Amino acid sequence: MGNTNSNFLFPSCFSGEVMYVYDVYSYAKTLDSGCPQIQTSNVNVSEGCCAFHNASEDCGMRYYGPNGDLTTYSDCSGSVSCQKPIGWNDTIKVCNQSVFLPQTNYMQLNYHCIEEIQICSICSCTVSGTSLYIWNGEYPNAVNDCSLTSGCSCSIKSSGGSPIQLIAFDIRFKMNLTSGDCAQRLHIQDGKSEFDIACDDHNAFKKRTVYISTSNDIKLRLDNSLEGSNGYFWIQVKAFESIDTLTLHCGKENATYSCNDNFTIISENITEFVLQDRINKVAESGNGVGIGTIIGVVVAIIVLVVLALIAYRLWKRYKDKNTKVDPKPDPETDTDDDEFFNNNDQTPITSRAPEAVLIRMNTNI
Repeated sequence: MGNTNSNFLFPSCFSGEVMYVYDVYSYAKTLDSGCPQIQTSNVNVSEGCCAFHNASEDCGMRYYGPNGDLTTYSDCSGSVSCQKPIGWNDTIKVCNQSVFLPQTNYMQLNYHCIEEIQICSICSCTVSGTSLYIWNGEYPNAVNDCSLTSGCSCSIKSSGGSPIQLIAFDIRFKMNLTSGDCAQRLHIQDGKSEFDIACDDHNAFKKRTVYISTSNDIKLRLDNSLEGSNGYFWIQVKAFESIDTLTLHCGKENATYSCNDNFTIISENITEFVLQDRINKVAESGNGVGIGTIIGVVVAIIVLVVLALIAYRLWKRYKDKNTKVDPKPDPETDTDDDEFFNNNDQTPITSRAPEAVLIRMNTNI
């Protein structure tokens, strides 16, 4: 807690894991909470001043770093542990100043710990699993020189035919400062379709889906025309709405684009439209399965009703043919069978039932 450089964040993971910091928030307590804006060494602060309850009690906002440079994210992501000084935001644009402190007074950092064996360098790796990751092999450092990295690629295949979902963890590709064009990208070959994840997909460490394939077998290629170390990427790869196993094969191939080459970005701002189209197609596919199931159930019910009617008619015909009804006796001449009749109405109280008719039906559809 606090908003001075004497307070720190200490996120950490176990050995063999690295962290991905996806959200850092700074929060302000209410004016009547008694919590200080700036903590000093001689101030006793209640535990409640550092505790997050919910967004309606405390006013918060995403923290981007002291200069909006995302260093709280970039300095920790890809590492097993880190130490970052606490920061703060002014609240005047976000929080009611008659209710909340003018500056945030505590922070909350959210991160995942990810096993390194699940992470592939795009230039050299083979791995299988249900949730995998691809990054530039130098991460958390920048992508290496174009002569070493352009052409590195991964083939990605799902075992059960599921579409493949790409989720951006960190996309910070760089422009060519001379031409102003994007000089780094991940090119996606999806059947006969081509798309890319490029400079316009910078995500400020916010997890978001950047692509959903139409097939279960795609290829991801790094195009890099910048000399020196530039740009960063880290993406998650998983089956879309499925638990299919994915297999990644990554390695260096001949570069399609070499150092200082120019390439045209294929799909600027495609995600909003293409992703919705992919999601709609998957949803329609799911609805198709549901409709087929409903039709099958309805057909099964109709078959059951028809067979029941046939069985009843067979039983009725059998009964009419085989059941004998004795003529009503003359009470004046026939007195031997009175025990089989009620006193006055002469109605039989026992009779032999027809044999049962057994129908066996397979209800599997």
